Formats: sequence, structure tokens, C-alpha cells
Amino acid sequence: MAITFNDNLQINAPKPADAKYMNFTGGIAQPWASVAAANAGINAAYRYQYLTIFVLMNGDPIEFWYRTGTADGNLEPKTKESYTLNANGSITLTANYAYNRIVVLPINNLSNLTIGTTNGGTDIEPGSPVTVGVPYSLDYPFYYLSNTPIFFGGIASGTKILLYKTF
Repeated sequence: MAITFNDNLQINAPKPADAKYMNFTGGIAQPWASVAAANAGINAAYRYQYLTIFVLMNGDPIEFWYRTGTADGNLEPKTKESYTLNANGSITLTANYAYNRIVVLPINNLSNLTIGTTNGGTDIEPGSPVTVGVPYSLDYPFYYLSNTPIFFGGIASGTKILLYKTF
């Protein structure tokens, strides 16, 4: 049964209102070290659909959530999707979202990175030099439906592409 409050809560501690949001081992608030650590540290009985938590992913602190259920496998990144560039130079979006940033993690130097909605297209990025190992970030508000390809020119297959989502 829910408890009714007549005002907002004020937490007088350097912690979020929901202790599941981060790992508090040793009294220090920090992101969960991994998805596996978060799933192991949050009792399944206390999870709920859309519960948001903070997890380190490849060294980046990222919000995750139990988007479609409360099982371990339902925990997914809330703010970005990671894709690997296909052999034809494209990625295919897997969900309907508005995306506000593209980040390319190049595995080689690129003299002319292009990004478009068609093969060889340049409608998203007309061309920029990119250095190996240096993330290239492009803020570009766009919305595409599931199964929409985005094509990257001048880039090696196997390159990681991150898309930051907005809701």
C-alpha cells in the first residue's frame, strides 16, 4: 500500500532516494561496476519495470533500466545504443527513438567521414577528418524508425558506433 505525502522528500544524505540506483558498498556511492554486479546486487524481488540504475559500461557511467521486465536480461542501457559497422558501411537501427548524438569510435584514421541515410549519402555529416582512437561526436537531432539503415562512408567495418537516445 502506498503512503501519501503532502510534500516532496528531502534526502539529507549524499544519496539518491532509491538506494538501488547506485552501489553503496563501504558507504561510498558509486555506479555499479557492471551489469552483472548490478543484477547480483539488486534483489529481483525489489526490482520493478522501468527501475533506473547507474552502471559503468566500458568505463562510462551510463543509466540503465529494466525496460521490458525485471529479469536480469531486461537490464539495458537507457541513453545509448552501441552498434558495430556492417561490411556494407551501415548500421541498422533496432528501435524507434529520437537520437541526439552520434559518436564514432574509429579503428583507423579517416580523411573524410560521411554519414547519410542512403548509401553514399551525406545528409547527416557531409565530411570530416577523424583520428584513430579519438571519438568523433556529432550532435544531430534525428528520429528514425526500426530497421532504418544509416550509412557511414570512409570508415572501416568493425568500427563501434554509439547513438545517444532521447525520450
